[in-house]
Amino acid sequence: MLGVVAMKRVLFVILILIYATISYGCFERKNDVNKEIDELEEIDNIENNKIADVQGDTYLVTNEDELTTGLKENYSVTIKNNITANNDLVMEGDFLITDTTEKHKVRVVKRRLNFSYDNANYTITSPKLIIKSNHTILKDGIYVGNMYIEASDVIFDNFRVEGNVFFKDEKVKKSFRLENGSSVTGKLILE
Repeated sequence: MLGVVAMKRVLFVILILIYATISYGCFERKNDVNKEIDELEEIDNIENNKIADVQGDTYLVTNEDELTTGLKENYSVTIKNNITANNDLVMEGDFLITDTTEKHKVRVVKRRLNFSYDNANYTITSPKLIIKSNHTILKDGIYVGNMYIEASDVIFDNFRVEGNVFFKDEKVKKSFRLENGSSVTGKLILE
């Protein structure tokens, strides 16, 4: 009888040691991958010699050229002052973060266009702003012009459009949300 109890204890200790070893190995691998991703992103920022600042995870912009680049290349863009664009603006692309083996891809859930910086809210003016990125949040500011939404799950958060908002189809329109006092001064139009 004593032998069975002792065997159970030995087996229990072995199982705990195996679990601890596996957990430690997985934790270390995850940290190594995150460190390598951070290093690659830092090298990429240096190689691209971006004019706009990168603060945290957002791309800070001050003019039309930086804004155009940011809307295509970054998942989070923050406006540092009022911007008047002479051309149509297009926010497009889904962003993936990959590990160093390039086998696993993790989708960034939300794209952000922030119209506030240092507690001030700003305005973008352009003939047209086209949203082609799913899961986009436009936050804390004003857009002047007509907006065309071709993507699902677009959210206005404390945001105002001074113009019309056009939707690609009924599904896109149904997934659209106004939150925290957001408004559209023109019409919501289904194309």
